[in-house]
Amino acid sequence: MSANGVERLLPEMAARTLETMFFTMPDSVSLDPGRPSGELIATSLTFHGSPPGRFGLVASYSTAKDLAANFLGWDEAESLTQGRVISVIGELANMICGAVLSEMGFDASFDLSSPESVCIGANEAGPDFTSGSPFICRCEFGGGALVLFLGFAESV
Repeated sequence: MSANGVERLLPEMAARTLETMFFTMPDSVSLDPGRPSGELIATSLTFHGSPPGRFGLVASYSTAKDLAANFLGWDEAESLTQGRVISVIGELANMICGAVLSEMGFDASFDLSSPESVCIGANEAGPDFTSGSPFICRCEFGGGALVLFLGFAESV
């Protein structure tokens, strides 16, 4: 699949996953790799197959809580524990990465690692998923942003 095809698939599969599994759509989508504001959750995973690579996401904590509440059918996002929010955001990473890889048309199966997540304070340095990640998608929501990164490697 061409780079242009993957560049199109990342926002398309993100929107489809957010709509069908999280019952929401972003207000806007762009290619801006900038760090969302405030406290964050960063999640990454690797995948092995042909080609291997890495997927990551960084979400404003407020957006992550809202997404988790939608996914779980929870009325009060504020009452969700941090562990529950992290778990759901890890699932979001699995779902979007898996959706992109399955739509790419590669004749290969992929093995996705378990997502690894960290919480990052508003003024703390966080992981730089943009390094080596040519495919970026930013989803803006009323309460913050979700930035997705996908990169392929010779070996991960």
